[in-house]
Amino acid sequence: MSQVRACEVVVVGGGIAGVSVARELAMAGISVVVVEREQSLAMHSTGRSAALYLPSYGPPVVRALTESSRSLFTALDAVADVPLLTARELLWLACDDESAAALADHLVACPWLERLGGHGVRKLCPVIDDNPAIHGALDRSGMAIDVAALHQTYVRLLTASGGEVLRAHGVSAITRRPGGEWHVETTAGRLRCSVIVDAAGAWADEIARLADVPPVGLQPMRRSAFLCPTRPEYGDTSRWPAVTDACERFYFRPFGVDVLLSPAEEVACPPGDPRPDELAIAQVIERVNSITRLQIKGIRAAWAGLRCFVADRCPVVGGRVEQPGFVFVTGQGGYGIQTAPALARLGAEAALAALDGEARDVTIGAYALGPERLGPFA
Repeated sequence: MSQVRACEVVVVGGGIAGVSVARELAMAGISVVVVEREQSLAMHSTGRSAALYLPSYGPPVVRALTESSRSLFTALDAVADVPLLTARELLWLACDDESAAALADHLVACPWLERLGGHGVRKLCPVIDDNPAIHGALDRSGMAIDVAALHQTYVRLLTASGGEVLRAHGVSAITRRPGGEWHVETTAGRLRCSVIVDAAGAWADEIARLADVPPVGLQPMRRSAFLCPTRPEYGDTSRWPAVTDACERFYFRPFGVDVLLSPAEEVACPPGDPRPDELAIAQVIERVNSITRLQIKGIRAAWAGLRCFVADRCPVVGGRVEQPGFVFVTGQGGYGIQTAPALARLGAEAALAALDGEARDVTIGAYALGPERLGPFA
């Protein structure tokens, strides 16, 4: 007979979403177990992030979540073993009519951005071409995030508060028993709990189906990234901002002794470990070389990650009234790291409400985050 263990909340997923929500619950005195099917935590989207805190990046709901996370990041930084945040400004770049129109929209949506002409752009990032069409806007509030340290800080605080993390133990079945108790079958045995938090990233809809809960219509989207070596003529790259095309057709930033670049593509694919798109990489090298003096000829390493969206491209946090005790924390898109502290608080609030038998509406400002807004999916 398999081992049966009881706790109040089971969190499925050991990425940043899962461990951050679990930490909030453990700090509130809730017995919580995180179940992760991989041996290494944060192996998928969390470990492949661009690692930036950018208040001007993303749709309005994401910007609200990012701003709400600012003070929470500061609090976490105070208890981390290493600094979690370091200054890294964001330069929004316009290099043609399409990106110029997009940049104008950014300046309206984010009035704190600083307009820059070509000279100001090149002063910040000297490798950008001296082209009269190129101009930009600067977000001085951007930060680089040490994602590994952030994740480890959450895990350390979680376990220090009595929470537990089960690595290399996948979920094979979920059943709801009379009275509302959930039984979660894992390779470590059965877990009995009152609430499940589905923070399984690209696999969140699969976990919902195991629990006989309507999924939210999650679509994983592949994005490639690669490193190219720096050259002596670049000068001191460590002081460059992160540079993003205003239409989000590419971005690049310093990354240690290299430069990290991405074609910023979005290609639908199933959950898993995607391969980088060689054609997209070749195309973005051509594009970036056409507006800069980077002269990229080869790459040092390439990888891909998944950004997961629902239909309205906003995060999903909360549960459905007709399925009490099952809480989603998913659909973060490419914004899951910079919004993690705020989403963790909201996810924990939803889980605590579920423990009391409620399905509380989760909002940030004027934006509803619960799954009810999406309707049911097969």
